[in-house]
Amino acid sequence: MLMSRLEQAIEKYGEIAEFTTISTKTKDGDTELNRVKIIRKNGVPVITIKNLSKWDPSKNNKYLDWILSRKINTSLSYKTLKDFVSFFHSSPSKFTYSDIYKYKDKSDVLNELAEIPNRFSKSEIKKFGAIVVEDNPDYKIIIPKTYLAAKMYGSRTKWCITSDKTKIFDNYSIDNQIYLISIKNNAIIKSTLKSKYHKVAILLPYIDFRNVLMYDAMDKKLTKTDMKNIYTVNFQDKCNKHFFKTQFKRDLDADYLD
Repeated sequence: MLMSRLEQAIEKYGEIAEFTTISTKTKDGDTELNRVKIIRKNGVPVITIKNLSKWDPSKNNKYLDWILSRKINTSLSYKTLKDFVSFFHSSPSKFTYSDIYKYKDKSDVLNELAEIPNRFSKSEIKKFGAIVVEDNPDYKIIIPKTYLAAKMYGSRTKWCITSDKTKIFDNYSIDNQIYLISIKNNAIIKSTLKSKYHKVAILLPYIDFRNVLMYDAMDKKLTKTDMKNIYTVNFQDKCNKHFFKTQFKRDLDADYLD
């Protein structure tokens, strides 16, 4: 009887798995195969494999083996691997390879994740639930209106709004206009820590716009001085101008409705 993909994954990657490893003689002189349990020190907890199975967007565990193999052979996090699979499953035509197994190394996955958001047109981005504020060869500024948009443009970051808990994004977006900035040209980053500053999140509160929050890709808070020292572009000013323009219209609409 053929094993399911989940059963195969547990047997192949699980920290506790059953293998047909020995044969023994019965009292009648017959030979029987015995399945024995072994424990792998670097194996994946079975509960983790089952949770990944439930999450798998293909609904038939098509990506389960790839996620587990990449997790074991690279230092990539489950979040990064799941982000990759989510985008690959929803928009395979945007990827360099149609076969996900061609993405073997850490750099292959991360480089593709960095490029994917830039391969969507404005109309496609709108379908994901995002507004393009500015897009040029050096950087892109978007406003995510949905969790999916935040997840896509927040890939390769540690921002909490991109976590699997969608309520976190919802809570932030209710009270703030969120701007996500993706750097295309590293030349505009003054710092040598390119990977840390390749993306920026700026949150402008609707109530008290002076309480602006800014975060680098590692989710560390940035000050206005930090931003000036890191980038050749004044992103805070750009976001402020856009915010005031849209907020003014929002206030006018609200007054009209009243």
